[in-house]
Amino acid sequence: MNSICHLFTRSSVFIIIFLIGISLCSSAQIYEPDGLRMPGTWNSWQNDPGMGGNFDLVKQHSGTPRWTTTFQYTGTTGSNAFKFVSTSFGDPWGNQWAGNTVVGLNTTENFIFGTPSDPDNSIQLTGNKWYTVVFEDLGYVNSRAVFMETSAQPVTISQVIQHPVVVGSADVVEIEASLSSSPSPEEKFYLRYTTDGWVTNTVTPMVVSGTLISGGIPAQNSQTSVSYYLFSSVFMNPQSDYDLLTLRLDNNFGANYSYVVDQVIECGGQLSLITADPAFPIENQSLTIYFNAAYGNGGLFDYTGDVYAHTGVITNLSVNSSDWKYVKTEWGENTPESMLTRISENLYSLTISNIRDFYGVPVSEQISKMAFVFRSGEEQTGGYYLEHKNADGSDIFLDVYPPALNVKILNPSRREPLVSPNSLIPVCVEALQNNQISLYLDGTLLTQETGTSLSYPLLLQGMQPGAHWIKAIAGGTSGQARDSVQIYLRGPVVVEELPQGMKNGINYMDENTVTLVLHDPAGMKNFAFVIGEFSNWLPDDAGFMKRTPDGKHYWVTLSGLETGKEYAYQYFIDGSIKIADAWCEKILDPWNDRWIPTASYPDLKPYPFDQTLGVVSVFQTNKPEYDWQVDDFTPPAIHGTQSDLFIYELLVRDFTDERNMGSVEEKLDYLQGLGVNAVELMPVIEFDGNESWGYAPNFYFATDKYYGTEQAYKHFIDACHQRNIAVIFDIVPNHAYGLNPMVQMYFDPNAGTSGQPSAVNPYSIGYDFNHESPYTRQFFKDVFEHWITNYKVDGFRLDLSKGLTQHFTGEDVGAWSQYDQSRINILTDYYTHIKSVNPDVFVILEHLASNDEEVVLANTGMLPWSAMHDHYKQVGMGWQENSDLSWAYHANRGFTYPNLIDYMENHDEERLMAEDYSYGASSGNYNLRDTSDALHHMQAAAVLFMGIPGPKMSWQFGELGYDYSIMYNGGRTANKPPRWDYFNQPARQELYRVYSGMAALRKSDAFRYGSYTSDLGGLGKRMWISHSSMNVVIAANSGVSGFDMAPGFPNAGKWYDYFSGDEVNVTNPSGQSFYFGPGEYIVFTSIQLPRPYYHIQVTVTDSISGAAIGNAMVSIVNSGQQSSNGEGKAGFTAAPSTVMLTSLCEGYRPYSKSLTVGSDLAVQVKLQVAGNAGIHDNDLMKMISVLPNPSNGQVKVKAPALYLVTCYSPSGSVLFSRQMSALTEDFDLSGMPRGILLFRFSDETASFVTKVVNW
Repeated sequence: MNSICHLFTRSSVFIIIFLIGISLCSSAQIYEPDGLRMPGTWNSWQNDPGMGGNFDLVKQHSGTPRWTTTFQYTGTTGSNAFKFVSTSFGDPWGNQWAGNTVVGLNTTENFIFGTPSDPDNSIQLTGNKWYTVVFEDLGYVNSRAVFMETSAQPVTISQVIQHPVVVGSADVVEIEASLSSSPSPEEKFYLRYTTDGWVTNTVTPMVVSGTLISGGIPAQNSQTSVSYYLFSSVFMNPQSDYDLLTLRLDNNFGANYSYVVDQVIECGGQLSLITADPAFPIENQSLTIYFNAAYGNGGLFDYTGDVYAHTGVITNLSVNSSDWKYVKTEWGENTPESMLTRISENLYSLTISNIRDFYGVPVSEQISKMAFVFRSGEEQTGGYYLEHKNADGSDIFLDVYPPALNVKILNPSRREPLVSPNSLIPVCVEALQNNQISLYLDGTLLTQETGTSLSYPLLLQGMQPGAHWIKAIAGGTSGQARDSVQIYLRGPVVVEELPQGMKNGINYMDENTVTLVLHDPAGMKNFAFVIGEFSNWLPDDAGFMKRTPDGKHYWVTLSGLETGKEYAYQYFIDGSIKIADAWCEKILDPWNDRWIPTASYPDLKPYPFDQTLGVVSVFQTNKPEYDWQVDDFTPPAIHGTQSDLFIYELLVRDFTDERNMGSVEEKLDYLQGLGVNAVELMPVIEFDGNESWGYAPNFYFATDKYYGTEQAYKHFIDACHQRNIAVIFDIVPNHAYGLNPMVQMYFDPNAGTSGQPSAVNPYSIGYDFNHESPYTRQFFKDVFEHWITNYKVDGFRLDLSKGLTQHFTGEDVGAWSQYDQSRINILTDYYTHIKSVNPDVFVILEHLASNDEEVVLANTGMLPWSAMHDHYKQVGMGWQENSDLSWAYHANRGFTYPNLIDYMENHDEERLMAEDYSYGASSGNYNLRDTSDALHHMQAAAVLFMGIPGPKMSWQFGELGYDYSIMYNGGRTANKPPRWDYFNQPARQELYRVYSGMAALRKSDAFRYGSYTSDLGGLGKRMWISHSSMNVVIAANSGVSGFDMAPGFPNAGKWYDYFSGDEVNVTNPSGQSFYFGPGEYIVFTSIQLPRPYYHIQVTVTDSISGAAIGNAMVSIVNSGQQSSNGEGKAGFTAAPSTVMLTSLCEGYRPYSKSLTVGSDLAVQVKLQVAGNAGIHDNDLMKMISVLPNPSNGQVKVKAPALYLVTCYSPSGSVLFSRQMSALTEDFDLSGMPRGILLFRFSDETASFVTKVVNW
């Protein structure tokens, strides 16, 4: 065990204490899940982990770390043998504290630690006596324990009362408390207090009188802060080790009791959107207005620029609240008078010396209100200003009062009514035109004072839990004015077991009922409420959570909910922490939701501004279920065919301009055409911000709303599965960020070395999880299971998987990367669980550790990344040094199965094309810093990359030669443009076809099961695959100068060039050579295969004159679009299929025709001048209707003529062709693919195309 003893140790990092469990000092205390038990002759040596009962000790978290139990001995008086034991790696006897200790009563004894330790301890017990055992938790070392004997069960101390409530420097404070029954004579009671934060302390005996005890604290100096609590013990006047000698205590639920001598009553800050000082603004007095941007509609929340008040007044001449008078400035006009002063984050002030003068209101008009809209000083992109108003979007008003009797309670606030037992709250009242102020609590007069203000310290002791009313009455010559506010006094926490079958987070009981469970494995929290729109965001009895007996869960059941309604809620913990539910599946974010486009997330529930602060979670009973079209998907490249795996790494933000799941789904046919059989989404789990890579996760069970709704994510996954494409989620288990509820529950930024994180690895960011903790393990097992079960996700990439260790290596990357058995155990545990949920799920690791560790992980079944970017980069740049690709083959690393994810690029690395532009080699006319040559060279790199057997991954747009540097637009993680127009450029399109062709070739038994050898060290690179079904020889020149090279055929005979289709007769297998120009390659196969793609040369001419037509738009389905050049030509590539060609040019009729691509084609397009067409095509097109569109599986076609109707998939495949026999006909699309279909209407004189969306 590690001996480091900090609250957040370097082996626990901030380890989000929530997930460490109870063991805050994890390496210096007993691991709480292993427990501490006391088997012996008194219980027949029963020692079952988690057995409960008197001999299963309970961990105490406040004060000295210790374990306690109390039991009545009902056996025969005499000696009992026993041990203290704790589980070790599943062995319930694995850790023992024994050593033949003869234990005395009512004294501190030492116990010897061993694993195991013999012989037993022994103790003399008396029948029917009570024994309280306290075991000091020093970890897995020798320790101490106390057996305290009493003749009756120790009593409970409660109902502590302090006199006086408000303490002066001359006051002796009397403390009284009640006992649950008369105590035994052995039980003595003490008052322990401190005046210096427990640096020193004093213990004084208390007097027992029946079931009451009393004691006193002497007078203290003014402003002294005193903390105290009461405890009992069998020891006379203990002087140290108080916690070890304690039978029972009352420490105010862990907070201790306290008071300040001569305490100054202060009423606190501004807990409303707008407040005023003085509380009653009068037109001829000075006034300071406070604006709190944390409330209201959030328009200026966290805004960092200057803030201005757009302001006017409502007078007796205003016809309504929108009729502002005497507005200070024009909208957008910045003046010194209207600029607010920033006090702190989100808090501003504006001082007005005289209201009437400030606005310039004539004396003849009566001012009733000041009106405000606060706005940003700078105009935003798009020509608007940020506006801050009320939560409902209305203008903000502040009353201007006439000089008449009035009263207002300033504190406590209606916004924060929760108060704790035995606490002191300041009650502050302001009045106007009054003689006196009377203050009442539940109708009982507390105090009565003259003057316009009142401050009263209300001590909440001896009061019943629940709602209480504070009322202020101001009396004056004209009568009385009243104001009141309700406070909520929480009672003791109800302790009750968690109902059977409940899990952490949201449990839907029925369509009107949920049970919410808050996990507190550290047992550090004292109480918790659920607050939300069902409680007006205030704590109440219905939301007061129960605590389980082990202190690790809070739970509550909410009933009477509206079926199908979304409810926003938070956990309100210890009266100070408001957090969302870490297990929720949807959140509302006050900082980022406002920027989510409606097109991406329609009807997003508004954030409850002016009701609460921070992220809130959402539950919804009877939530609509998604109707999966593919209910039981098996990835096409799994197990025996895993070598086929071709992953496309995709960042939604930079993949389409729309940046949402729906727009990505529209591109799936493009990916299917590329040969992709798995899409790996960079993190889409709710993360910090909106426009991000996503590696700052906060809510692991929720999809990020910026990319779309839950239904949109599921529809995307379903659409992938319909195309036989697996979906892999990039998951970040190493760390979370500051909005994560577990961070917010436990992290203390002011706790110094005890409460702040320290890095556990050189690349540690955020707040690291401790994956040695069973709570962390179970949390992430729940995460994995959630996505597999509810979203049908087919795999996970574990980001920074090398970080899943508690082995501390500082900043030494080399040491961190060395073999780590504990890390292997952690990852294997996750892998085993994932496979138990679905054996067909991929587990991919961004591990990048020593090969001996990766061999173990890969041979277990996990798929590490290859880290071959630097080698492929050299190939792409035309350099020989460090260009050996041998390590890209799994077997060369010692992997027994193709479990290596090889890639040329990934999101973390520089683009190969960008590397070419900066560092590419050149020779003669061949220069890799030139785009055309670089793209040509990328074909050779792609062939080599895809030619090495095993799973592959391509980073988005690499197949098009994406050439924007990773540093473009300001940095690595900055937005990059999605260049879909690249597909229309012939050289880039051909690179796409090469990838696609190699992906198709790899789906063969030769690549799956054949023997593989290679020679990849030089510029002339070769590889050979041999299998009974087919042999493959690949040769490529990765340099920038041409040379002859013998591919090295394994046998003579006919061989075939896969890409050209040419037949080669080989007579000299080992020596027959070919000339390879720079960047040239050949893929030879021993059997003839269909060419993967063909070239289409289109020539556009005038149908009458035959003249070439330039600038005509030519489109071919799945081959992009181009403008014809001056010779009327446009070049395309196309996979073997039937596709549709269309051409448009101003002044000519639209042209379309179907092409069967099975060879290189030269296509003549003869456009007819629009004037020769008779009825204009647009008129004919308008006469064709296909309804409904989107369809529901059936459409009705109406047309002006009997056309041949041909339906194409988005990939260009002909789905059906049917000759119309009537001008109105029904078409059944229920068996057609979902998505966009193309309908072509044609006859001898015309051809038209329209889109139909088939759902």
